[in-house]
Amino acid sequence: MSLFDDIDGSLQAAMDHVFGEAIRVLPQLAGGNYGAGAPDPARPPLDTRAIISRAPNTGKLDFAGTSRRGVELSLAPSECWMDRAAYAALGYAIRPGDIIELTEKSCVRVTVSNVALGDHRDIVIHFTAGASAP
Repeated sequence: MSLFDDIDGSLQAAMDHVFGEAIRVLPQLAGGNYGAGAPDPARPPLDTRAIISRAPNTGKLDFAGTSRRGVELSLAPSECWMDRAAYAALGYAIRPGDIIELTEKSCVRVTVSNVALGDHRDIVIHFTAGASAP
């Protein structure tokens, strides 16, 4: 790693400490077309921290489209940023369909719709409202 990587990692950790919130990652097995997933026994629930951005109109849209199987669209203006070291410490990848419980301020459960690499090699997790209890 370079000096820049060391400084960047320290900055990400400091931002998490100041702006981050406690979250619980609840991994789920794929639910398929007819229902929600079930807890994934191969990926245990873990507590960590992330910086949360909430939007009031977060929701899930279902659009049948013209395909036989239909298309699921997600409106995901809410998201969180996770420090790359904290993400690596989970020991597994967060996947669409997993549930994140925002435990610090609101105790709300949201469903992961997308996981992407952020601008600074952090992890950006988009989510939609309405996660059911596992």
